[in-house]
Amino acid sequence: MLLPRWWRFLSQFMDILDQSGTLLFRIPEDWNPIFADRDLLAGANLREAQLTGTDFGNADLTGVCLARANLYQAFLNQTNLRHADLEDAILRGSDLEDADLGFANLKRADLSVSGVGGLTRLGGANLIGANLDGANLTGALYDSTTRFPDGFEPRSHGMLTLEEWQKAIEGYPGTTT
Repeated sequence: MLLPRWWRFLSQFMDILDQSGTLLFRIPEDWNPIFADRDLLAGANLREAQLTGTDFGNADLTGVCLARANLYQAFLNQTNLRHADLEDAILRGSDLEDADLGFANLKRADLSVSGVGGLTRLGGANLIGANLDGANLTGALYDSTTRFPDGFEPRSHGMLTLEEWQKAIEGYPGTTT
């Protein structure tokens, strides 16, 4: 069984430690934001971490604490985020296609369009049982395979299907679909 992890920031390094304080690995400040060992992060405490553009694709982030984390334009496709705490997290423009967000806490999370027009993609994502209270989903994309909590209406939260988005931008100069 993996123990929960937490982060410690030192002058030029970011350390990932286990619950007892044992160093698991050290990341230089100028690290490449792609996690090679995706199995070490389940249960980690990454509260308020700055993870802009990080590639967590296919990672097991079950039960991870990412509350108030900045995951702007992060790659979370096919990531297991079941029971993750993403309260007040910034996920604008992130790729969450085929991610498992079952029973995740997304209360007040921002999944809207990024400042440079990047769309949050939730095609094929599992959101069954997720807490979406106060989440900003304006402009987020979903498809027919996206699974929502009972009674959740994506359009009433400003979400668009990929087809609706393609139709909306059709004819704009410099756009491709």
